Amino acid sequence: MPLLIGSNTAEVPVGFVNAESKPALWQQCGDFSVTAQQAYDVKSEAPLAEVLSYVNTDKVWAEPARYTVRTLAAAGVPVFVYRFGYIPESLRERFPYGASHASEIAYVFKTLQERRGLDTVSNKDRYVADMMHRYWIQFAKTGNPNSTDTPQWTTFNKKAEQMLIIDKTGQTASMSDPTKTRIDVDRKSR
Repeated sequence: MPLLIGSNTAEVPVGFVNAESKPALWQQCGDFSVTAQQAYDVKSEAPLAEVLSYVNTDKVWAEPARYTVRTLAAAGVPVFVYRFGYIPESLRERFPYGASHASEIAYVFKTLQERRGLDTVSNKDRYVADMMHRYWIQFAKTGNPNSTDTPQWTTFNKKAEQMLIIDKTGQTASMSDPTKTRIDVDRKSR
């Protein structure tokens, strides 16, 4: 049975991994503290809130999803992976680091009017919702999210490890995971 799975770019800011400072955060990584710092904050300029958001996202959502994907793909299961990062222009100031937990749901089910904090729905919001909705409907019907009117979503395979990236602006493409370095560190530091 095919699987469609993914995560968002900035699921939660804190709650699973917490720290009062970046040095305290890196200390939690033990032997991988330098590697973690290089992966999450290479220039040492990112605010603690941003780094914590990505660490929590990777540890609780992105890496476990990747583990599941790799396991099932190795068993021959067709897997479609996504990373949702779209943020409506009206909410970008409120969510500076990426799409929060479950924010893709309003797009998948085209319920943008009900989304808290979204006072107006732009044409771009509607476009992303139509695209996401089509992917999920097509997947439910056929086990494959692709259709002629959506960007190609490549099946995950061990060699390329492709996923569908929906970025902050709604640009969409299948590509290798841009956060692979971070997620690799998270996996090693467990």
